[in-house]
Amino acid sequence: MKKLRRRTEGESLERLSPQWRARLQEWLWLGLFVLGLVALNALQFSRTTRLTPSFLLPREILAHLMILGTLITAVYYYSRIRMPAIWQRLRWTLFTVGVILTVALLDKIIGVFSVAYQISSLSYAVPAAFGAASMGLFFGAGAGFMTNIVVSVLVSLGAPLAPVDFLMAFGGGLIGLFSVLRLSKIADLAFGGVGIGLMNIALYLAGTTLEKASIDLWAVLWAGLGGLVSALLTLAAIPIAEWATQRTSPLGLVQLLNPSHPLLAMLREKAPGTYHHSCNVADLGESAAQAIGADPLLTKVGGYFHDIGKIERPEFFMENQRDGINPHDELVPNMSKMILATHIKKGLELGREFGLNEDILQFILEHHGTSVIRYFYVKALQSGNKDCVISMDDYRYDSQPPQARETAIIMLADSVEAASRTADNGARLESLVEEAIRDRLNDGQLSQAPLTMADIEKIKLAFCETLHAMKHTRAEAYPKLEPKRPSWWTRTV
Repeated sequence: MKKLRRRTEGESLERLSPQWRARLQEWLWLGLFVLGLVALNALQFSRTTRLTPSFLLPREILAHLMILGTLITAVYYYSRIRMPAIWQRLRWTLFTVGVILTVALLDKIIGVFSVAYQISSLSYAVPAAFGAASMGLFFGAGAGFMTNIVVSVLVSLGAPLAPVDFLMAFGGGLIGLFSVLRLSKIADLAFGGVGIGLMNIALYLAGTTLEKASIDLWAVLWAGLGGLVSALLTLAAIPIAEWATQRTSPLGLVQLLNPSHPLLAMLREKAPGTYHHSCNVADLGESAAQAIGADPLLTKVGGYFHDIGKIERPEFFMENQRDGINPHDELVPNMSKMILATHIKKGLELGREFGLNEDILQFILEHHGTSVIRYFYVKALQSGNKDCVISMDDYRYDSQPPQARETAIIMLADSVEAASRTADNGARLESLVEEAIRDRLNDGQLSQAPLTMADIEKIKLAFCETLHAMKHTRAEAYPKLEPKRPSWWTRTV
């Protein structure tokens, strides 16, 4: 099914052999190292007199070389082990390098202006928190934290008060990172900018006191302004970052949850049964993601959009059939299988047409994996045609198994929600959940997903709790109360 994915110029590089891809990634980090040194040279030059450029200070350059080289090497190997997602796509690697170099470039530009206009305190306005916030927004806390370390070293090397610069960059970056981890509206980012500014001011005052340096009120002002600029840059960079990484920011995910989204409106109008099923799958997926520490917002959005391909021919899917009319009764099993499997291809086409990013399209691509369309496989076996060999592989979805925890959760939720419709009591419900998950495990559909058996147990419990809430009981008939009449009321004939 990978052939269904739209290839871009950037993705063509991903078809390189693994050895060349690994070597290219190493060259990218080496490029970051060299460009970082260039930025540091310019920064050092801008913070000294015009008659003492940094390239005349070989010992300082060598020290910078050793510090930056050691740091980048450590971050590179640590991220390969602890944050492999950054290295799964070349575009993600390029984005990481681009974010770090952007902060280094901004630091250089501000340094040049501070010398040109003789405003030494302007150097404290560097929006260093932008790096940690941008990476944390799209790749999580670990990536944001490591980026924060690199950026903090970059902006502090060569500074007159290097410890103060490092403290401000690192502390402000942490506040920026925390502010985007639970981001759901623009106001959260605005409050984060204020928090970064206040942290910068506090660390500047603390650092200058410890260094026994004089406090510059203009530096306090620029430090606070740097926090606000970091938040504004992060907000402005979201559309560019979404395009570059093909991942959806939390703000974008919240917008996709709007029922008035064109795709959801079409699904609700043309395939109401599928829409209701998708809402239930989204609720199941959200609870399971919360249980194992996955991304509940991304999982919920994936649940809403995973079946949008059924918009094309909704009458061929059981949840949309009415009055006992089933068009599959007029078709041979193999044709029915082809029609059902087509909804993945149609879903990918619709998703790209409406601008869904790759992280949402993965839910469409992977929610069935390579599982068997069992109903029509059994129907083909029972057809009694002895001259035709029926292979189970002929009745599998031509897709790929889930590669992420979130897509694996939606695969399980999709199967569990459909099976739960036949449950008439709690014990039966738990048995169906157990059976549906076991079938996916035994079929190897979760072999490529980063889930542990402990995760699967938590997912199972979350599914059962959510399904019990969905299928809560009510009284069959409420007692009727006769209207209470006053004592003076008399019935007249």
